[in-house]
Amino acid sequence: FAKYAFNKSHAACYAVVAYRTGYLKAYYPAEFMASMLNSFLGNLDKIPQYIDECKRLNIEILEPDINKSSTKFTVEKGKIRFGLGSIKNVGIAAVNVIVEERRKNGEYKSFTDFCKRAYGRELNKRTLESLIKCGALDCFGVNRRQMLSGYESILSAIDAEKKANVSGQMSLFGGFEEEKEEEDNLPRVTEYSLRELLNMEKETTGLYLSGHPMNEYNGIIEKIGASKVLEIKQISVDEGEKHVRLCGIVLSKKMK
Repeated sequence: FAKYAFNKSHAACYAVVAYRTGYLKAYYPAEFMASMLNSFLGNLDKIPQYIDECKRLNIEILEPDINKSSTKFTVEKGKIRFGLGSIKNVGIAAVNVIVEERRKNGEYKSFTDFCKRAYGRELNKRTLESLIKCGALDCFGVNRRQMLSGYESILSAIDAEKKANVSGQMSLFGGFEEEKEEEDNLPRVTEYSLRELLNMEKETTGLYLSGHPMNEYNGIIEKIGASKVLEIKQISVDEGEKHVRLCGIVLSKKMK
């Protein structure tokens, strides 16, 4: 009853929904969880909660990939591919343009190729930065610092080429073979540290995708016998007072 009255027909409907969803989660866990994630598309507060449930069910979450991800979360061989629509500052309209262009004209061959085909059609600088930071463009074989350092010069060249084409002048890329167009002329700089990369992923997706900052402390955590948050939640009130040790990351503080 739970202090809330249900009439019989209402309770019967809930029972049917509960049975169906329970069946799907038991026999099609990846598809079920992908659907759950899609129901909160773009919600950076809810998505991490369901990602944790995927991990509990041993369902691997694949990182976003500009050549493989769709707007929503999708299932790939029992694994779930992160949806581009859940990346911060990447609107659904921009994602739809990216996916449709890929469907019509094939996969993006390089970072420059991606910029030339998608920039200006819902894709702006802010969106491009978020796609770089979350790792969706790592498939091009250049590091994130290179892309963030060099994308403005590439976009400027694309803008100049468009203006030249409108005025009937020779294209900046004209005279080169198609393969030359696809090469990335990016600064030769070393990649960010792992901590910086993880912070970028957290900023744009609400999650740490390629690792976790606490992984380097696993030895210490095990040595001091630190509990997990889920374990603490399961402690019964009847057990009385109990001391626990926790390890975590301080995200914010409030001075009183």
